[in-house]
Amino acid sequence: MTHNSYLDIVRSTLRRPTLLFRRNFDELMTNTFNPYIAGEVNSNTDIQFMTDEYSCAEYVVEYLNKSARGMGNLRHELTTMMQEHPERDYTDQLKALSIKLLNAVEMSAQEAAWYLLRQPMSETSRQVAYIPTVWLTERQRCRKRRQQMAREGLDKNSTDVWTKNIIQRYEERPASLEQVYLAEFASWYAKANDFVDEEDDVNVDGEEDLESKPAARTSRAQNQYRKRLIRRVYDTDITTWTKLSIINEKWFYYTYNSATNC
Repeated sequence: MTHNSYLDIVRSTLRRPTLLFRRNFDELMTNTFNPYIAGEVNSNTDIQFMTDEYSCAEYVVEYLNKSARGMGNLRHELTTMMQEHPERDYTDQLKALSIKLLNAVEMSAQEAAWYLLRQPMSETSRQVAYIPTVWLTERQRCRKRRQQMAREGLDKNSTDVWTKNIIQRYEERPASLEQVYLAEFASWYAKANDFVDEEDDVNVDGEEDLESKPAARTSRAQNQYRKRLIRRVYDTDITTWTKLSIINEKWFYYTYNSATNC
């Protein structure tokens, strides 16, 4: 094969002007580099000449999408996993999906160590409590989990399958919280069994002060009694409700006050 024939073969695969570097056989596994830049950054480099704007854009897009390779196979695996395990609830399914996604994503060693140490991924100084002040027929409801229905002794034919919203909990509040209005109740109080830690649980049905220490609850009957306990949250929440215009201010006042009677 002559030199001109070799150049013709190489040109047959090119669609635009391209620069080819002459290399020896012992340099086949070495990326193109600049001695000065390699000495300054002290890391791996891959220098390429860009002869037009399209080549530069193509290189940048390909480099950014490098970590997204194989996402099609990942979506296929996720679909197959959900079809093979229909008995899983939403929580278990979400955990399995998260593990699949984490195994398919490229991340740095520092980020991987952060995941393994189970460190929080984000922190917030305030929580948001939404009050559904819309009409009763327009309120969204959440279905109870199977574990919750089994814990409450409900069979699959039961109609009591919806969780209670903040307005329903406000209607069932103890007598000692009769003077607490809805926004304050949503921001400062919640059911005791909604929290993992029990250090700040307070029995508001008794005569003890709200800031007093709770009594020890170890027996099964006492744990069941905790359903009527309400815990005061010391990080004030931000309460939000349906936004209305100034024109509907009177209608909003009626809706907000009548929401507790629905």
